[in-house]
Amino acid sequence: MLSNLQKFDAYAKTLDDFKTKTSTGGVITVFSYVLIIYLFIAECVSYFSTSFDTQLNVDTSRRDLMPVYLNITLPKAPCFLLSVDIMDASGEFKDDIKHTLEKHRLTKNGELVSTEAFRININGTSIKTKDGKAKCGSCYNAEIEPNQCCNTCNEVIRAYENRGWSAKDVSKFAQCVEEGYADRIKNERGEGCRIEGYFEVKKVAAEFHIAPGLSFHYQDMHIHDLNPFSDVTYDLSHTINSLSFGKPEGTFVLNPLDNHSEKAASTEYMFQYFINVVSTNIEYANGKKVHTNQFAVTTAKRPSEKVGIFFNFDISPMNIIYVEQSRSFSSFLTRVCAIVGGIFAAAGFLDRVLYSAERNLAAKAEIGKSQ
Repeated sequence: MLSNLQKFDAYAKTLDDFKTKTSTGGVITVFSYVLIIYLFIAECVSYFSTSFDTQLNVDTSRRDLMPVYLNITLPKAPCFLLSVDIMDASGEFKDDIKHTLEKHRLTKNGELVSTEAFRININGTSIKTKDGKAKCGSCYNAEIEPNQCCNTCNEVIRAYENRGWSAKDVSKFAQCVEEGYADRIKNERGEGCRIEGYFEVKKVAAEFHIAPGLSFHYQDMHIHDLNPFSDVTYDLSHTINSLSFGKPEGTFVLNPLDNHSEKAASTEYMFQYFINVVSTNIEYANGKKVHTNQFAVTTAKRPSEKVGIFFNFDISPMNIIYVEQSRSFSSFLTRVCAIVGGIFAAAGFLDRVLYSAERNLAAKAEIGKSQ
């Protein structure tokens, strides 16, 4: 039965007596083996790695909140001077975000001094009477509601802001004197600041900015009051250590503003970043799904009376989906067979051509000698 299978042998063998081995054939064979091993290793690397298939859909999650992660260093602007504010197209305002953002005081050499966990101005303790009970502090004629109390320096300044008045001379407020407001401003002059943390915004066109002065709204106007800091020098030169719209870790998405630096040519200088945000979903082969955002940015800067660092962003209506894919074993096996077979076929053809050429040259040489 086995002998009957011989007629199906497609690889008929040649007797060793009829085989001719040449040095050229040896070189081609060694080169073929090296090339096969190299391509086989490359194919294995490709098989065990993955690729991402890209899909583009309409973003339907327009009502979701989008987290913005920010880490920015201003080496020549003290923390008490700066506030982070948000304004969006829906008309919502958020002044001086403090719950999820922290301000780290920095020395002139960039070393950490302390962490600010409160507003731009001091949020002190309530004024108390001798028996330890809280009393109603004066708002110094800035009260809007009857029996309104201002027990901290921050509450007095905010009352003045709501009136549209400037709290330039805080030394006349007992609350500010008790909290050492003026001394703090004096001690922190010349320092820098690092602002880091996150905040959430609606998925609509919006702007958030970092600007000097006490921020407040008065008659539908957004105002930064610099009068309390009229004698403070500052420079809004900055380095954006990181800025991402969505989770900053665990993805391959690169954020173009990471480690981006700008220098201010003067005190009155405006920096603008125009950002287009695109919703991005990543689906990994192990079933893990990550939602984040990519963005493109255009920058501009110029001297201006409107001092600050302004991030204006718009939301794209599209959603990019990356689906991680891996190759099948059958595909890997097919490509390996193609590599081995193809190289041996090409090497055999080259060997036959060179062998024929060598024989023809040898024959012509013999004829020349005989003549």
